[in-house]
Amino acid sequence: MTNQQKEIIVISRNFPPLGGVGTRRWSKFAKYLANKGYLVHVITIDYKYKDTVNWSHDVDHPNIVVHRLKSAYPNWLLRHRKRGFIAKKWFELVNLYYRSTSNWMDNAQGWEKELIPYVRNLIRKNGIRNVVVTAAPCSVAYMTSIIKVENPEINFIVDFRDKWNDEPQYAYGTAIKSFKRKEKSVKMELQTMLMADKIIVTTNTIRHNFSSIYKTCASKYITIHNGYDADDYKVDWQQSARNDMQLKLVYFGSLLGGQPEGLDLIYKAIRELNDPFFRESFRIDIYGVASAGYRNPDPSTCFFKPLIKSSEVATVLSQYDGGLSILEMKRSNVFATKVFDYMAMKMPILHVSNNGELYQLLEEKGQYVSNYNVENMKHTLLRLKQDFLDKKTPESDFEAFNIASHTQKLEKLFV
Repeated sequence: MTNQQKEIIVISRNFPPLGGVGTRRWSKFAKYLANKGYLVHVITIDYKYKDTVNWSHDVDHPNIVVHRLKSAYPNWLLRHRKRGFIAKKWFELVNLYYRSTSNWMDNAQGWEKELIPYVRNLIRKNGIRNVVVTAAPCSVAYMTSIIKVENPEINFIVDFRDKWNDEPQYAYGTAIKSFKRKEKSVKMELQTMLMADKIIVTTNTIRHNFSSIYKTCASKYITIHNGYDADDYKVDWQQSARNDMQLKLVYFGSLLGGQPEGLDLIYKAIRELNDPFFRESFRIDIYGVASAGYRNPDPSTCFFKPLIKSSEVATVLSQYDGGLSILEMKRSNVFATKVFDYMAMKMPILHVSNNGELYQLLEEKGQYVSNYNVENMKHTLLRLKQDFLDKKTPESDFEAFNIASHTQKLEKLFV
């Protein structure tokens, strides 16, 4: 890429000040690309709120130009915040209305009326070649495939943070009742794959799944994992002050779906071990919320705390002896974003999943992993305890997951 071609377009429906982990990936990439001299045009919605956890500080850069377009979907339905009972019911009713009165696919539909003409004009006005779209929402990737059809000369890069039609929210007969609607979704995915010049996925598992379906696109796939931004972690975990003899683990994020089963497993193993250490010198702090109706398995050693701002993560992590990562039994092939915080701090990780890509990676690094078998968990907890008492830590070199390294891989996809 020459200096004259350093403008790029990133279409990211979710972007700060909208919060949630879905905004983090391209906030970081935009920051690092801007630091390398790229003029990054980010196309997103005109979001009227500022969520508690967001990465606005990363995208406040003279080389990042944010274009905010009107969204057909109401802003307030996208807000990341706790809702009371009445607000939650109202939220559910409005969502139901949208799903039942439109050919519902996802909450980006309708945005194409603003998006496609605007991006088309920007491409032609500025002579931009590289256009990246990140999904979910997946319908935005399809919208961008239309832009590719109208502008064949662009280098159309799709970044899939998640899978598409084999995800539960697209399952026919449950999430999608209409066969025509499911058929449409599959055709949208097919067109997106065929039109894309490069297809980025966040795990090798997603890459394998896409390759099994869209075999003719195999040469387009590249894995660029999520990762950590070293700029966010100025506190050195190894030198932080933890002088007491209590083994403290931290968990960032919500415990939803089947994730609470992982926490229950830990405490079932502790009860069966009947080891005084885990009653007197062990605790888990969870910065997030659990599924409605979930009961704390041990209020004397497990504590739920409020969400914290992204700028506070490193300081909070430095107060703990290890990070806890839990994947649902049926979703053990994803990478929980929170695990990258632990990698960045080079701290021990206790990971629970039914094997999977992350499990294998952490196991190879000598971290503390267990599947959903209570005997395996007991063995892992005893090893964690002994290493804590012996002041031993496993390998902690995760430099391959530094966003700076990922950005170099991303740059190679540009023309």
